[in-house]
Amino acid sequence: MPAPARRRGGSGTGASSNPASLLDSAAAAATDPCSQKVQVIVRLKPLANGVVSLVTPDPDDAAHAVRLPGTMPDEQLVFPFDAVLGERSSQADVFEAVGAGLLARAMQGRNATVFAYGQTGAGKTHTIVGKGRDDPGLLPRVVRALLDGVATADDTGRGSVAAAWLECYQDKLYDLRNRKSALELYGDRNCTKVQGLSFLDIKDFDHFQREHDAAWKARATAATRLNVNSSRSHFVLQLNAIFTRDGKVYTPKLNICDLAGSENNKRTGNSGERMNESKAINRSLFELGRVVEALNRGQANVSYRNSVLTRLLQDALGGSAYAAVLACLSGDDLAETLSTLKFGAKCRTIQNTVVV
Repeated sequence: MPAPARRRGGSGTGASSNPASLLDSAAAAATDPCSQKVQVIVRLKPLANGVVSLVTPDPDDAAHAVRLPGTMPDEQLVFPFDAVLGERSSQADVFEAVGAGLLARAMQGRNATVFAYGQTGAGKTHTIVGKGRDDPGLLPRVVRALLDGVATADDTGRGSVAAAWLECYQDKLYDLRNRKSALELYGDRNCTKVQGLSFLDIKDFDHFQREHDAAWKARATAATRLNVNSSRSHFVLQLNAIFTRDGKVYTPKLNICDLAGSENNKRTGNSGERMNESKAINRSLFELGRVVEALNRGQANVSYRNSVLTRLLQDALGGSAYAAVLACLSGDDLAETLSTLKFGAKCRTIQNTVVV
């Protein structure tokens, strides 16, 4: 992993990113067919009034780097990323910075995955799902655009999009539309599938929203000290599209993932079943970190099979899919913030061989 830059002196203003420059960089990435490394976009969560975030956009390059205090007096650690979305960024900014790249690859017939990563309470679910129809997150925006894109691109009038909702709860996969028994994974790095997962043909966006709302309610959530509606599982929406253009059939697959956040049980106050859930979440994130570390070091053997989560994300981490990571930061805990930044920095070095 490239080491973060270290600077001494000067505190700067920590001004928010310029949305216009972020949109320009996102558009460039979306049209670059040679861009195969995992893209990492950082989003900073606004904190309560009077609380100062430990992490800020870097004044020298606010659109592509963040900084936080180092261990030495007046030292600043600077982490470069593909884009930085400041505390004032909107859900539309997230879509332009991340969703544009996903959709560009999908309409080329390529598989694509995005997952939100960060400590509990860092704004991952808000970024992915949003707050209803008045402030939709990345997921509904991508679905609406994909439905429109397939309808426009298809030459036959028979293009379609199918969706499936699943969660990884205590290292087992469940279909959120039919949560009876755990599902099994099969396949390899280039094609991982869930056996028995039910897909629903989407008629239009309103149809999708109704089905999504019902599936989302089945996801495991509970209150902790840090989050009144804490995710107790990793959530994945799978979208399978099919369309014909110029006589060629395209079948891209998109994964949109809201990962449960890493938890410090002393801070969350977990006990009993919440503690068991927390252990499973932290263990799966630990295995995800091991996979990223192994890929970062160029190791020949990567332990995808140690966790259901890493097997599910296998084609996005060193596989054949385009991948983007949304690293969400709350900036209120130095250790957690630094851990997320280091994870994102390592992900940026992973090379995928994106194929149609």
